[in-house]
Amino acid sequence: MRYKAYIVLWLILISISTVSAYRYALVIGQNNGGNNVEKLHYAETDAKRCARLLETYAGFSRQNVTSLLKPDSNRIVAAIEQIKKKVSTATNPQYALFLLYYSGHADAEGLLLDSTYLPFSTLKKMVSEISAGIKIAIFDACQSGAVVAYKGGVRAAPFFLSGQQKMNGEVWIASSSANERSQESETLKSSLFSFHLFNGLRGSADVSSDNKVTVSEAYQYAYHKTIESSALTSGIVQHPVYRFNISGEGDIVLTDLSQKQGGIVIDGSCSGTFLILSRNYTDVYADFHKAAEKETFIGLPIGDYTIINARGGTSIGLYQFSIGKSQTIRCTSSMFHASLLQEARMKGTSSDEGIVDSSIGTSSFRAGVGFGVRILQQSETFGWDNDIELSLFGEYLLTPAVKGFLQGYGTTFGKYAGIDLGMGYTAALNVKTRGYIDGGVGLQFQIATDRRVYYDAPALMLQMGADIRCNETIIAGIAIPIRMYLSEDIQNSIGFTVRFMIKSNKKTESSGNN
Repeated sequence: MRYKAYIVLWLILISISTVSAYRYALVIGQNNGGNNVEKLHYAETDAKRCARLLETYAGFSRQNVTSLLKPDSNRIVAAIEQIKKKVSTATNPQYALFLLYYSGHADAEGLLLDSTYLPFSTLKKMVSEISAGIKIAIFDACQSGAVVAYKGGVRAAPFFLSGQQKMNGEVWIASSSANERSQESETLKSSLFSFHLFNGLRGSADVSSDNKVTVSEAYQYAYHKTIESSALTSGIVQHPVYRFNISGEGDIVLTDLSQKQGGIVIDGSCSGTFLILSRNYTDVYADFHKAAEKETFIGLPIGDYTIINARGGTSIGLYQFSIGKSQTIRCTSSMFHASLLQEARMKGTSSDEGIVDSSIGTSSFRAGVGFGVRILQQSETFGWDNDIELSLFGEYLLTPAVKGFLQGYGTTFGKYAGIDLGMGYTAALNVKTRGYIDGGVGLQFQIATDRRVYYDAPALMLQMGADIRCNETIIAGIAIPIRMYLSEDIQNSIGFTVRFMIKSNKKTESSGNN
């Protein structure tokens, strides 16, 4: 049995390495199309995203992904020639897949590359000469549909194929037709087509819920979402086009998400429309509809996220989570917290407009205890007295970065007690850790030996520290409180406190706009 297990493991490793070895990609990003066109903002960024996605989810080994940023036509021609030789020397090149992705400027005849030019006719000829059995070319550029139109493009979503992946031929996809402009979005920080294509490949396009996204699924998703986004943001509808010249059975699987290399699984108890955004709602990572009883996996990089589930009517569910390196979490319907849906719509492409308005609250309440050491400076001797300090505190997050706080404290030996009130600012240090700085005012009292409480001093308070999230509820941290007392007896104090708190996940709604 042990030898059989070794054989199975060996076969799995061979199959994984074979998939990577038989997939080659050329990824190109060029913001500058020359003096006659406006410089793009996100073409090179989209190319970087594409390369990472292919390596993480699409079975492309890093050495088989060639990335060109700011290239001229000569560099592209040389890169294609190099890949052509690489594929031709591979074992069984007819089983290889070659993918070309270009984001940049184009006109009706070819690619605009700074001061150089690469005709579509030359590019198509070079790609066709690569001996890979399957060749996929994706162009995100104005009028890029011209490259598809050479042999007849189709402005529609493709049909779905089924069966085994025994195929060969070419797939040409363009973000817009031959007479249309491709659109960028300042809000999405990407071109519309590439943004939706990448989200689809991460899992949003997996309509069959088999953890595999095919070329047909990815294109259909990007096609519909590009039309929708362009109509809502600019009023000028952008129509992606395609040409499939494929023979054989089945469809081409581009991304295989079954390994779940970091992301979130939305289980069968959840249904409806889902939107996955960054924690501060500035970036969108997924936008899809899911039926009940089916699981959907969305691949996500390390970071903090908010998932919104619209289930019809006037209420939505919110759930905030974090993804660590190669970490996969599972989301159930019970994890969502209800929130009123007042307005959630795309507002165009200006940089100061968001995807979702402030009716989706971000506030939460935290409460906890702390214990540590406090050092008091006496005004008469200018010496320092040590004491043990215990504290109770509560924090209310007004935004993900701003909080209000109230805390009370007491010392063991000196019999001091006090209360502080103020505001604070927090910032993420990494996925699980946040640093903060607080400022406020306070009052201090002293408990005398006769058990009477005497007013001792008002204080100005400054506190610095960091919190580490242990799980979705418990947070541990450290704090360094510094107080300057406006009193003749005590001038200042400094402490070191270990804190533990429980976070409430209940969200609050805001009626105004940010």
